[in-house]
Amino acid sequence: MSEDLQTLAKIHNDPKMGKSFQLPRRKNSRGKGVPTLHVRTSSNLTASSGGDDDDLISVDSEMSLVYVPGMKMNDEETKDLLRQLTEKKKELNRCKADLRKVNAEMKSSQLSHDNQVRRLQTQIEKLEKAKDEALSIKNDVAKQMKNIASLRSAGTLQLEKNNADANAGTDEKAVAKIRKDLIRLQKELDSEK
Repeated sequence: MSEDLQTLAKIHNDPKMGKSFQLPRRKNSRGKGVPTLHVRTSSNLTASSGGDDDDLISVDSEMSLVYVPGMKMNDEETKDLLRQLTEKKKELNRCKADLRKVNAEMKSSQLSHDNQVRRLQTQIEKLEKAKDEALSIKNDVAKQMKNIASLRSAGTLQLEKNNADANAGTDEKAVAKIRKDLIRLQKELDSEK
């Protein structure tokens, strides 16, 4: 067993060895003789057998090291691994803080966007109401202009009749009344514009 582990450590550290190397295989004890990889499981180690973390193989790909059972790390390696661990924890905490910051910024930008959309919708509603009011005022003005035109034509017809009747006194009163009505309607039109 220890020879297999040493072979595995050499293979991992030797750049000349490629993918062509295959691990030793064993027959499956459960069935049809299908070969499987020889893998050491942690079930072989129990608390009663006295197994600890040094009994398992571990690989540090950043340091290009393979730790095999029975091999102890020296102080320098331990310090280096602890330093790497603290750096990774600090980086993880920085990433978490950045993530919280980005989430808060996204929420605030979404909130401001929603507020801007609501503000624009109310502005559109106000403009539509103003448009409807302007259209109704325009229609009222057109009706009043028609009334004024009909009053003018009625007034000229009335003047002609009055002149034909030679009733000058009543003609002047009617003309004055029509002029007053005309002036009043024109002032109303001007004030609405």
